[in-house]
Amino acid sequence: MKRFFSVFVFILITFNLLSASNVGFEKALKESTKMISQGKYGRATNRLKRLIYVSTDRNILMSSYFLLGYVNYRKENYDSSISNFKNSLKYSYDKTNRSVIYLWIAKSFYQVNLLDSSEVYFSKISNNLPIRELYSEIYFYKSLLKFKEAKIDNALNILSKIFSSSPPHWILNNLYYSYAYLAHFKYPKNIADKVIDSLLEIDKTKKIYMLKGFFGIKDSSFTEAEKNLRESLKTKNCQFTNYTYTLLLWDLIYQNKFYEVTKLYNDTFDIPEYNESILFLYGYSLEKIRNYGEAISVFDNLIDKYPQSRYVPYALFFKGLSLINTNSYDQALNLFKNFESVYPKYHNLYYYSQYYHAYTLYKLGKYNDAIVIFKNIIDEMPDFKEKDRTYYMIAKCYQNMKSYNYAIANFKIVLDSFPNSSNLDYAAYNIAISNYMKKKYRTALKQFTSLSSGNKLTKSINENICFYIEKCHFKLGRYRNIIEMAIAFVKEYPNMEKSRELISEIDLYYRNKGNIKKLIDFYGYLIDSTSQLPDKPDYIRTLAGIYADIGCYESSLNYYNKLDPKNFDDKLEITDLLIQISRYNDAIQVLRTMLKNYQSIQYSNKILFNISRCYSGIREYSESEKILNKIVSSYDSLKADTFYVNTIISLSNLYAKNGKITDAESLLSKTAEKVQIMKYTLHIKLADLYYDEDKYNESIKAAKKASLYINHDVNKLSSVYYFISRCYIRLGDTDEALQKLDEAQLLTKDQSLLNKIIILKDKIKKGKL
Repeated sequence: MKRFFSVFVFILITFNLLSASNVGFEKALKESTKMISQGKYGRATNRLKRLIYVSTDRNILMSSYFLLGYVNYRKENYDSSISNFKNSLKYSYDKTNRSVIYLWIAKSFYQVNLLDSSEVYFSKISNNLPIRELYSEIYFYKSLLKFKEAKIDNALNILSKIFSSSPPHWILNNLYYSYAYLAHFKYPKNIADKVIDSLLEIDKTKKIYMLKGFFGIKDSSFTEAEKNLRESLKTKNCQFTNYTYTLLLWDLIYQNKFYEVTKLYNDTFDIPEYNESILFLYGYSLEKIRNYGEAISVFDNLIDKYPQSRYVPYALFFKGLSLINTNSYDQALNLFKNFESVYPKYHNLYYYSQYYHAYTLYKLGKYNDAIVIFKNIIDEMPDFKEKDRTYYMIAKCYQNMKSYNYAIANFKIVLDSFPNSSNLDYAAYNIAISNYMKKKYRTALKQFTSLSSGNKLTKSINENICFYIEKCHFKLGRYRNIIEMAIAFVKEYPNMEKSRELISEIDLYYRNKGNIKKLIDFYGYLIDSTSQLPDKPDYIRTLAGIYADIGCYESSLNYYNKLDPKNFDDKLEITDLLIQISRYNDAIQVLRTMLKNYQSIQYSNKILFNISRCYSGIREYSESEKILNKIVSSYDSLKADTFYVNTIISLSNLYAKNGKITDAESLLSKTAEKVQIMKYTLHIKLADLYYDEDKYNESIKAAKKASLYINHDVNKLSSVYYFISRCYIRLGDTDEALQKLDEAQLLTKDQSLLNKIIILKDKIKKGKL
């Protein structure tokens, strides 16, 4: 409900009723009031406390305490606001002043839901106040008390007094609005709707559409509310438009249309009067759509610009949630700690802050500290809405600490005490996990089996349940080893994501063992027995690759031919295999067809490269050379990639085969200077060419240049030293050769290279070179 008067009106009214005998103190009070109106609460508070400390004037003390009470009210520190307002009362003997103070004490008690105390102070307010504007505020809060107590008739009777007690300008500005509001609460919905609709033609401001939107939100008719609020916004009407805009944001949030909230915010000009609420709603929506970084930025902006806003605690809280979701647990922890030190326990977010405070401790692995706070929530807030989740998190802490008995006990509390909890199946799952960890495999097996169907768990957890069932069977002796169990699981559940993980693990296991036959048998089984498996093409490619790696090119080719449809890479692999088995004409035929179908430069160059290989294979080197030159000319050397460099190396090989050694050396040397990648490979290739031409000094220089681009790879460096030692042997300098071999031997981690080094050193020492 919209409040009828600005809260600052009351401060100014109150202040005008107060007179100060001391001109300096009166000036200080005026300055404090101005600071408060500007939101500079910290500076105002310090000045007011100083006035209270130095002044003995009754009116100064009354005014200072009142303004301090107001500051604390705005900061939602209602205990302090009540205390300061009561102190203000001690120095007030004027009936009007006391009524104003009673109003604010009553409002403060209302905010902390102490309705009886609130009503006591409302009843103290004088019925003969000369300030007629106060009546709307008084009756407004009195009616709210009755609404809160579900005494609707009493609330409406009190609210109706606004018509008789408010000044004419208020009635003129709010008559239709108030009449529609009363009708909504006083009459059945069908009658109220007729009354409200009858006002639509009278009210040219479209204010009634805003009310219809407001009532729609109250009745949870959010779609209808949205329609009316958008209609209301078609007429721009100062703060009324601002309020409608804010209502529309709330309505969209109630509909979970968080993306639309962000769009509406971004498409609408800034509305200063409502910046606090709008900024919060925007940040809240960003948090809900998981744009956590932007949400944090918006919340920080709100806190910085409006430090005394009632939205600040909410902004801080949801900023904390955003920090958790970005895994910034240390920052989130500090935020929630500060939140609890600033905001008292009756704040509606206090225990939620405690919950997430403990949750961040859990995420940081500080389980004992987390347990203390979770238990404190249960002890101090028995009606906490997330109580089931709190017990669940206590159990998770114990589980991670391997205190499985305590974990199971707390998971059972969730199962036994919260039959409607969304965490029931998760608690049952974790009880089974805990029993498995306690090596109670038969008990765990029963629990996992009972959970294996009809639960509300995620797909990944359901896959884990199936996997744990097989793990229990393994522990109970069904399988001889874990690989046998994994293979059995894959066979039973071939379409599970867990099976894909296991296939990778089985693949790695057999490769590390060097058991290629088992690996081939395993993938052969997957291909033959899983005709509907979406990953079957990938298994075919893997098996084809295994055969290619061990030189069984015909078998690899057979498996690639089973793929239907084949992608570009598959077809290129097929041509590579055809080249490997010297079926050059077949490869050229496939490649020329591909050239027609894949005309972009990134594809055509790869196709042309393989065509050049075919021509080399049938000894048509000049044709091969032309094709490679065509590829090279299509490249900007500044944008050279590995394919370009490999093409250069292939072209240099062709030059060398055709006796164009100088051209080959020049090509490699110029490329190594121009490109920024694969410089090591280019210089090593150049060194090889010099070596083959008996240019050993040039070869050593090229190899040394290669060593500048090893990127801390000691195996590459040891290979360079081994190569240089061979050059020194050809030059007859065995001492230098032995020195380089010693350096290579110290560096290398490659057993094959180490063997070569040892053999070469032995030959040098025995004079067999």
